[in-house]
Amino acid sequence: LARQLLGLKKIDDPLFSRRYYLLENLSMVQSFIPAVNLEDNRGCQISTVVFNNLFNALQ
Repeated sequence: LARQLLGLKKIDDPLFSRRYYLLENLSMVQSFIPAVNLEDNRGCQISTVVFNNLFNALQ
């Protein structure tokens, strides 16, 4: 999931619309929230990867 969001950096990528749809779904249904509740700090690590990839794609 987190790596898929890196593809948002390439607008001409054939999978861009699919990745954008994934991002839109994450924001609308908040399906990412359960990952934050994972034990052993994995939720925080997943959140960090997702947000780093998202911000890198927006640069």
